[in-house]
Amino acid sequence: MISLCAAGFPGTDRALRELSLTCGLTRHLTIPAGADEPAIEFLIDVVREQQPRWVIFGSWNPVYERFMRSLSCRFAVYWTSSPGQVEISEEAETLARLLQDKRVGARLFLSEPLAAGLAGQHLPATLAQTTPMPRVSESPPGLSLFCSPSEYRRKNVLNVLLGLAEVRQPYRLHVNGMGSHPLYCGLLEGIAHVDHGWMTSEQYRSVMAGIDLGLQVSFSESFSYVVAEHIAQGVPVVASPMVPVVGRMSAGIRQDLVVDEPDSPQAIGQAVARLLADPARRMRVGRQAREELLRQNQIDIQVARQTLEHLRAS
Repeated sequence: MISLCAAGFPGTDRALRELSLTCGLTRHLTIPAGADEPAIEFLIDVVREQQPRWVIFGSWNPVYERFMRSLSCRFAVYWTSSPGQVEISEEAETLARLLQDKRVGARLFLSEPLAAGLAGQHLPATLAQTTPMPRVSESPPGLSLFCSPSEYRRKNVLNVLLGLAEVRQPYRLHVNGMGSHPLYCGLLEGIAHVDHGWMTSEQYRSVMAGIDLGLQVSFSESFSYVVAEHIAQGVPVVASPMVPVVGRMSAGIRQDLVVDEPDSPQAIGQAVARLLADPARRMRVGRQAREELLRQNQIDIQVARQTLEHLRAS
């Protein structure tokens, strides 16, 4: 089986790449952004030479039509958006077309409720890299609010920045390009922050080494690799109940990390302030969350492997 994903879907591309690494049942290829005709033909030839029984597409991009017309195999689509994301991102029309497309032999969903509701198969996300990297001690503590411009609404950025404005403890916020947004740049002027712009993987890892607390109080999530990557490093993340990575953790960890009212800047600010005021508690919660994440990841890997094996045998 081969999985393909357009580079314009970084989260889905990451999910399929991680599935390949953790399950070993697929080979993953990324279609570069702006790939021209020769590049597409080259990738089609690469896939054809592998003679796959299945090709799994990540989300949906019109370029996939070229592969479907050129290859003699079965096709599946891996849909990573949750029901809430489908609404917020206005993806309902695309999903409806895929559900009616008879060329799609299997529909795989990261969201288990969506899989159950649409009679598809649940294919959970997995995480391959879990080795903690050396930490860089920062003073004041480093906070992160990382997301792409297309995710600002879904990531609840306005409420988070308003909440941070209420925090009285010293901190330094790290963002990745948010300062160019006409609304958020004004709010950031009153917050001690560093805007790294859009980062490469190497730059991202370097910045992560100095983060003490992550912020992902999302209105909707399917998995959130940003949260998983923070927690895999032992860094706690203030999140909403809609983030599955923390939503599945024990009640004690959720009490420290989950903001039950994501539309309340005051609630977000209070959660951040509590953890900034107690470094020992923050570090303890980070370690405990990492242990639970690794345990759950092993369960997810097993479920994903079973799903892919069932698909391969069908």
